[in-house]
Amino acid sequence: MWCCLSGRKNPEPDNQMIVDLKEVLRNNAWNSYVKELTKFQQFGLKRDNFEIDVPENYYVFQHVSTVVGVDADDKEEQEVIGDSKEGASIPQQNKAMIISGTKTSPDKVSLETFFGNDTPDRQTYKFRIEKSRKTVISVSFQKGFTFGGKANFSIGLTKDTSLGIEADMHFQVTKTDCETFEETILTEATSDIVVAPHSHCTASVCLLEKPFYKNFKVTTRMSMPQGEAPVYIRRKSDGKRVMLSTITNLTREFNKKNVPCVEEVIDKHGQKSKTKVDFVTCGVLQGTLVCNHKILLKSGKSVT
Repeated sequence: MWCCLSGRKNPEPDNQMIVDLKEVLRNNAWNSYVKELTKFQQFGLKRDNFEIDVPENYYVFQHVSTVVGVDADDKEEQEVIGDSKEGASIPQQNKAMIISGTKTSPDKVSLETFFGNDTPDRQTYKFRIEKSRKTVISVSFQKGFTFGGKANFSIGLTKDTSLGIEADMHFQVTKTDCETFEETILTEATSDIVVAPHSHCTASVCLLEKPFYKNFKVTTRMSMPQGEAPVYIRRKSDGKRVMLSTITNLTREFNKKNVPCVEEVIDKHGQKSKTKVDFVTCGVLQGTLVCNHKILLKSGKSVT
């Protein structure tokens, strides 16, 4: 009978895909508090009448690894078409040049510059092009954790991966719903174009844009630098602290039952760490990537 009157039960986190770690710590602290009370003290006890404070400054979250997998649904790439002339810049002193832009395919933009030489001497022209391009990536996750209702993980994509992107990108995700990131990248190309007598040369710059839709898995490490962290329980009516709970073992606080995405951390001695645990976040990246550019030269004899 006493158990039925001890207030509302803690919500069961089992089978939750996204779990709030703060709420888990609150639940654990409340359960410890209730266990210390007598049956008489538990009578009529309501958790809603208490505040459970979990200070965030005792915990540190660090990025461990990012794995970007295959296309999320194996669907064909979507069309991405850009402005073919925006940002093209050629020095005005080169009078024998014609600039044109063409869209060669859904994910390519081609900028062409024509250099003509009708003189009996070899001519050298300065070729330069600049174009600002934008990468837009949306991040959503379906399995993982939050801390106080906020996401707390980062994703890094490096330019030397097989994705073909031109610059490193790093996203710090804080929203629980879909979060969109934009990054502007300046593509530059400078070269001397040598044209033989009575000839012409066409310089083609192919700018690649790639539809992006892939799964990701991010591992984030939570640690307690001081080896322990407090949880305070206060009565709302008068603000009096009724309990101070000290957390000393994160593996005891988080397990596969209450946090499905948790992973143990093994220390240098081969033992399970008490002050560090990993959390795995799984989701989807989608958007448009600015990829590498190519420069192609094609020459021929002028028609006389």
